[in-house]
Amino acid sequence: MGAFGALTDGASGVTSKAIESASQKAQGAANLNFDTFIKLLTTQLQNQDPLKPMDGTAFTEQIATFSALEQQIATNSNLEKLVASDTFGAQTLAVSYIGKEALVPGAKTSLSNGKLDFTYSLDKRALSNEIKIVDSKGSIVKTIDGDLSKGSYEITWDGKSDTGEQLDDGEYTIFIEAAGADGNAIQADIFSFSEIYAVEAEGENINLITKDGTNVDFKSVRQVRANQSTAKAI
Repeated sequence: MGAFGALTDGASGVTSKAIESASQKAQGAANLNFDTFIKLLTTQLQNQDPLKPMDGTAFTEQIATFSALEQQIATNSNLEKLVASDTFGAQTLAVSYIGKEALVPGAKTSLSNGKLDFTYSLDKRALSNEIKIVDSKGSIVKTIDGDLSKGSYEITWDGKSDTGEQLDDGEYTIFIEAAGADGNAIQADIFSFSEIYAVEAEGENINLITKDGTNVDFKSVRQVRANQSTAKAI
C-alpha cells in the first residue's frame, strides 16, 4: 500500500506541478510584454513632438488587448487547477476500491462462498441464448438458458454444476452464445466482479488493476461491493 501511495501522490504532484508551471510561464510572459509595452509607450510620449501629438487610440487598443490576454490566462489557470482537483478526487475514490470487488467489463470472475454474480447485455433480440460457465481447466461445468430480449440482465450462480455437484470456489469464465433469427451471432457485453488489487494513475487517466493483473478503466466500473471471498458465508 505504501508503494502505491507514493505512486498516486507522485502522479498527482507531477500533474499539478506541470499545470502550475505552464500557467506561471504564460503569466510571466504576459507581465514581461506588458511592462515592456509600458516602457516603450512612456519613452515615445516623452519624445513626441508637442506640435504633433501622437494618436492615443492605437495605444488604448493595445492596452485593452493586453488586459484581455491577462484575463484569459487567469481563466485558463483556474480551469487547470479545477481539473487537477477533480483528477485528485477521482484518484482518492479509486484508491478506496482496493481490496473490494468491482463490476467491470470482462468474462473472468470468481466463485466465492458458493456464489458467483455477473451481468450481461444484448444489443438486440435473440432467437437463442446459451450461457456457459467454464472452470480453470477449460471444462464446461454449467449451462444456463439466457434471456432473449434486448437489454441487460443479472445472473447469480450457486456454484452447482449441471450434474448437481457443488463446485469449489475459484476462477471461472463466462461465455455467452446468442444468435438472431438470421443465425448470426449477437454481441453480448459481459460484466463480472473482480477484486481490485491496485490503482495506476497516468495524468488524468486512472486504471484499476485486478487481482489477475488486468487493467480496467476506472470510468467503466458499474458497481463496487465488499470482497465476497473474505465475507462470511450465510
